[in-house]
Amino acid sequence: MQRLWIDKIDSDFNKWKALLNELNLKTENTVNETYGIFENDELVATGSTFENIIKCIAIKEIYQGGSIFNELISFLMNSIYENGYKNIYVYTKPASEKAFSFLGFKSIERVGSDLVFMENATTGFEEYINSLNKPEISGTVGSIVMNANPFTKGHLYLVEEAKKVCDILHIFVVSENKSVFDFDTRLSLVKQGTSHLENIFYHPTKNYLVSSQTFPSYFLKESVSVTEVQAELDSRIFKYHIAPKLGIDYRFVGEEPFSKPTEIYNKTMKKVFEYNPNPNYPTLKIIKRTEFNEKAISASSVRNLISSYNLEAVKSLVPNTTYNFLKSENAVQIIEKLKNDPLKGLKKSDIK
Repeated sequence: MQRLWIDKIDSDFNKWKALLNELNLKTENTVNETYGIFENDELVATGSTFENIIKCIAIKEIYQGGSIFNELISFLMNSIYENGYKNIYVYTKPASEKAFSFLGFKSIERVGSDLVFMENATTGFEEYINSLNKPEISGTVGSIVMNANPFTKGHLYLVEEAKKVCDILHIFVVSENKSVFDFDTRLSLVKQGTSHLENIFYHPTKNYLVSSQTFPSYFLKESVSVTEVQAELDSRIFKYHIAPKLGIDYRFVGEEPFSKPTEIYNKTMKKVFEYNPNPNYPTLKIIKRTEFNEKAISASSVRNLISSYNLEAVKSLVPNTTYNFLKSENAVQIIEKLKNDPLKGLKKSDIK
């Protein structure tokens, strides 16, 4: 197995791209390591990893069905284990599901004929679901999934509106550390910002509610919307696995007036949640976003103001708990990071 250096000026990149294109697959930028199997000087198989996710598997047609697949996937799995991960994930075409199952992967959920989400773990999805303890409180149960990067008055408004409808509220905070504010900080800000409300329970999403930063699209057809597939997978995992465990009646999301991908995400979620209605499955409720100066409050606009050191303007858009954090020593590195890379203030991955 040979490590490929897929910098776009390197010959390895051209061989890698050519093999993927030959098999109607696309390249991906979000990979840590890429490896290949060669016959003489010809690249006949390749696979990549991003953290604990296997990506960009491509094997020349004449080598498919033999031992190369097992050799390649086993090598990538060992590489992930050596990097300290215990759980391994793959998003793949349904046609490859059986081959991965022979190597110990189990299916978590699927999206029609487009995608299967699988994991190889001693304790994985089942353990995560079992860790979601249902509180011994009766009443209507709601839920929100948020990134909270950072926690704003927009997020707080969504929580407070949900609490008007529900006796119990479960807040899932995206676990992946791909945001400017790390997971521990985001979770802490959510907890502090909602501490005045009763019967709120907080959960990490672990690897099971999908992040757009790691979601692979290399094998999806050009005609397929990546956002729709991601949203459907996320919605199915929540609707059919998480919600029944916690007895969730409603999932709340914020209306998205500006971001087209988030608008598509919400529409796809609505379609999934309305399909096959059942008392065990939740209803989706879309809440109009709160505004300041006739503009919807978003975490991306807050980050943009932070990157400009305009904390006075931020003060009107975030709860006091978030503002106090931003004024503290603990926020210095985050503010510097935003200042040095202002584009991070423009990303829109706030509420799902």
